[in-house]
Amino acid sequence: MSFIEMALGEAKEKEVVPEGQYTLIVEDAELIEEDGRGRVLVRLSIDGMPNAKSVFHSISLTSPEDDPEKRNTKLLFAKAFCEAFDISFEANGFALEDFPGSRGEVHLIQDEYKGVVNNRIKLRV
Repeated sequence: MSFIEMALGEAKEKEVVPEGQYTLIVEDAELIEEDGRGRVLVRLSIDGMPNAKSVFHSISLTSPEDDPEKRNTKLLFAKAFCEAFDISFEANGFALEDFPGSRGEVHLIQDEYKGVVNNRIKLRV
């Protein structure tokens, strides 16, 4: 059996920041399609805080199965995200290539899921 020497004891966990207003930067955005539904997964960093955990945000895409209320809610949240990060969009959509490098001033909250605390964007719609 081979032992791989690696300084794992030096690994430092990134930190969750207190709730409040922060400037975030879009690092990347990826289209994910599962079970006939789509979403855009966005990874963001907090400007000036290299020890902060990345913030992940999911933009749900509309699907033919959505009822009118659900469809409108998805559209409102997608539009709010684009506006918050000054990402250009048209009446019929947006381009993922416009996401990386975009900056926005948003409110972060702390959210716990399965015992893990992370920051999450609180959009106003």
